[in-house]
Amino acid sequence: MATLGNRANNQPFKPSQAGGNAIKPAPRRAIVTSSLLPKDDMKKLPDNVVPGKAAVLPTLSGLREQMPQFKRQRILQDLVRTAGKENGLLTYRERPAEVRDIYTEDVGNESLVVAYVEHIYNYLHQREMVRLSASYMEGMSVNGRMRAILMDWIVSVAYKFKMSQDTLFLTVDMIDRFLAIPEMDVTKDELQLIGVTCMFIASKFEEVYPPELEDFVFIADQACSKQQILETEQVVCAALQFDFTRPSAAHFLRRCCKAAQASTEEYCLAKYITELSLLTIDFVAELPSKIAAAAMYLTMLMRRGEEEEPVWDADMQYYSFYSEAEVKPLAAKLLEVVKAAPSSRQQCIVKKYSSPKLYEVSPDAAAMATEIEKYFQ
Repeated sequence: MATLGNRANNQPFKPSQAGGNAIKPAPRRAIVTSSLLPKDDMKKLPDNVVPGKAAVLPTLSGLREQMPQFKRQRILQDLVRTAGKENGLLTYRERPAEVRDIYTEDVGNESLVVAYVEHIYNYLHQREMVRLSASYMEGMSVNGRMRAILMDWIVSVAYKFKMSQDTLFLTVDMIDRFLAIPEMDVTKDELQLIGVTCMFIASKFEEVYPPELEDFVFIADQACSKQQILETEQVVCAALQFDFTRPSAAHFLRRCCKAAQASTEEYCLAKYITELSLLTIDFVAELPSKIAAAAMYLTMLMRRGEEEEPVWDADMQYYSFYSEAEVKPLAAKLLEVVKAAPSSRQQCIVKKYSSPKLYEVSPDAAAMATEIEKYFQ
């Protein structure tokens, strides 16, 4: 892959040649500046919080003993809200009174970090704002049809390796961002190698037990060697500046499904619609959060129809970031993709979601899409 390396703007990343065991830095104690705390809540914290000085946070067990669960939750929320404003992040959105709190039952589960959830999604929404152009492939050696073939194959590989949806979406995002670099001008013969390499990187980033390098060589039918993948990995990492923490539609879809109180079958249908958007280059320019919201909107229309009007209520508008008027145009585009999926040349996603494990949602999706066309006329 020397030719691709020569085209890179920056020098490929070179691992350090230093041998021996890495020296781990001493763990740092979590601190919080007391000025970030609302004055009314100062009395709720232990005595080691002194105004104007750094305060060591008490242990979790100490917090449990000193204050009720609700008060702990409120203090954390106030701290996150105040810190976010002082650091120039998106404003903490206050939940309107008419909007249901979908995280009430999760307050006691510390692994779900309910106190930070609004802060996290505001940050993800801020990060997703920079998007590629849908016409980024114009004038390149590869085109949208070749990209669709590659993405279809990537979906099948992710399914065979039992990878998470996060790995799949990160792989696709990395491929698009790399292909969009004009200096690379990836050729048709190099396209599969780029796809395999991006999935290799994404799996190491997202999976607990990522596949071995030999597995990727095998799944590519020996079309590329281990050495080629390793060399291309350096080029891709350098070109993308090691930026792998990108928001995807999968992140926002989980929140939409929770807000909609969707069943597991409805969640699978929404995932099916969301993954179909990966094949079409037109959706590259769309915000992941809006794709997730549009997929959930279609799912609710397909499964519930007019029985539960309004489909897009205040809860969905708040938790998805979008009103029904904002979601509808994109939902109409996705609807056409769902209708055309059974007759498309790329069938991996359709076959994947025809599995009983995924509730066989794809066979009936096209028919249901035709039934709900009346909502978009």
